[in-house]
Amino acid sequence: MQSHCTGNIKILAPAGDLLSLRTAVDCRADEIYFGLKNFSARRNANNFTEPDLADGAKYAHEHGVKLYAAFNTLVFDNEFSELRDSADIAAKYADGFIVQDMGAASVLREYGLPLHASTQATITSSFGVKYAADNGFSRAVLARELNKTQLAEICSAARELSIETEVFVLGAQCAGLSGQCRFSAFFGGDKIRSANRGLCAQPCRLAFKGDDNKYALSAPDLYLLEHLAELQSMGVTAAKIEGRMKSADYVRAAVIACVNARDNTLGSGDIAALNKAFTRTHGKGFRQSL
Repeated sequence: MQSHCTGNIKILAPAGDLLSLRTAVDCRADEIYFGLKNFSARRNANNFTEPDLADGAKYAHEHGVKLYAAFNTLVFDNEFSELRDSADIAAKYADGFIVQDMGAASVLREYGLPLHASTQATITSSFGVKYAADNGFSRAVLARELNKTQLAEICSAARELSIETEVFVLGAQCAGLSGQCRFSAFFGGDKIRSANRGLCAQPCRLAFKGDDNKYALSAPDLYLLEHLAELQSMGVTAAKIEGRMKSADYVRAAVIACVNARDNTLGSGDIAALNKAFTRTHGKGFRQSL
């Protein structure tokens, strides 16, 4: 079956479990990313066992939807055997790998699948996409904190290098630099929860005493639905939705809104459904522009 995509920019949906994966397919996502139990930046999501992944992959591929396995954490030296075990499973079903760690990339490259450089790889410039291209990556997931001018410059460089680009258009916006935040790792005391190990505790969402704005570090969520055409004109390959920790209801609302925005049929009902499915607390909604 042919891909759902009717425009040039692809809609990439999150799947924290099998229900979310099937929901994303049914709502016309073009691509889906998922994680196994280990080496995923969302280790606390339900994530996938092999039987669920086999089921989900069959359903996705029957509908022309590609799947990308997230191995987007740092990997310690003593974990490479375990990484191979997980990659052996994912490679049976996935169409590519999303990677942060360059050592992990050297292992995953052996499977012959496309490699996407994760947003955790901190690609913030044309030099970053050149490094990714030179090291065998076929797509760069750009850092979330970039502005329009920076995105346009990077996408221009990426086109010359024949490497795809991917941009988050919905979801959480980190207070730190993509892939560089150590706040969670230092904040937890004896219970170290590092974002680069898939266990971000989101301390930036907490209130801090003595500040006039107690939630000063709690950034508004990304909301770029009205800018998909602009991103497409820059040459962005895929519009990515954050949300592997969120419900299938959120995935449904987010994918429908993105698909309709791409197809120029986004309505107020789509936005209302999206806000109903997930609203950031403390009065922080969506950031409205690039």
